[in-house]
Amino acid sequence: MIIKKNLTLLILALFVLSACSGQNVSDQDPDAINFRTGSLGYELRFQENLPDTLVEGEEVDIILELRNRGAFPQADERTESKGFIYFGGYDSNLVRISNDDASDVLSYPIRFGGDQDRELEGKSPYDAQGGFKAIDLRIESLSGGRLSEGVSSYIPNIKASMLYQYKTIASPSICVDPNPRTTNAREKTCDFTESISLSTQGAPVAVTRVEQSVTKDDIIYKIFVRNVGIGRVIDPDFVDNGEIFNPFSQGFSQSDLDKIRVGKIRLGTLLMSECRPSVDNKLRLIDEEATIFCRIPKGSNIQRTFEAPLEINLEYSYFESVEAQIKFIPEIEFSSPKKEVEP
Repeated sequence: MIIKKNLTLLILALFVLSACSGQNVSDQDPDAINFRTGSLGYELRFQENLPDTLVEGEEVDIILELRNRGAFPQADERTESKGFIYFGGYDSNLVRISNDDASDVLSYPIRFGGDQDRELEGKSPYDAQGGFKAIDLRIESLSGGRLSEGVSSYIPNIKASMLYQYKTIASPSICVDPNPRTTNAREKTCDFTESISLSTQGAPVAVTRVEQSVTKDDIIYKIFVRNVGIGRVIDPDFVDNGEIFNPFSQGFSQSDLDKIRVGKIRLGTLLMSECRPSVDNKLRLIDEEATIFCRIPKGSNIQRTFEAPLEINLEYSYFESVEAQIKFIPEIEFSSPKKEVEP
């Protein structure tokens, strides 16, 4: 009887463990996970429990949270990533913000990315959340009677802005048909469509739609690109100047804005060399969107109907900001009343 009871408990325990595992091995196959989704790249924010008020002469340690919500960089792309965080919006004579190296963040931007920030890798088949890094900061309300007697409080908009390098890779599966209007009865493996709508690709710039048309000798692709994030697209080469740049004083020139480098575009294994703008050249967004035209000759490679991925690579810099408010108040000094001297 005891043996039977123990056997029942063992079977029940195995059932509970199996249920707690949630998924079997096939369900956890990394190749089945679509990690290239979402419209965010890096996301910056101040910690939630930021202090409301600081008294003159007081200082506090806080955390600036940096998360990678997108799909770049992957493990083999870390060396290609770089970014900078800048601060502004407050009077440096009244407030000082420094990072964990004791450097004044107004003088030197905080750098992130590269091979040293492995924790900031993008989403992947093994990490659906993306990387995270906590940046330690110290905020000081400078002492010495800096707030005048007529000022009851000082409430600046403390702003943190980031400029970073990012990439978009879109690879929709597309049906290629060298002769979609023929009346011949053919055995086809897929259905040709003139327009394909896409979702986001784990980046603030997305390929939103692809249109294809077929001529006698070529297949022509019209690729629609859009800024779907909350920030501004910047020339991909601009981030190289990030160490000496200051968005609160210099800003961006019009020639720096809304530019994207067109990376390789290929249909299956066929590389498209005839695009407008051409590969490695820059595309200009107008009202947050732009179009790429590519042509591929039918030749001997495209003589039948088949399905293949259309891989589109885009490179750019991206800029966005967050802000927080802290009230700084003067220190109140209490003095004892003077004693009267008896005659």
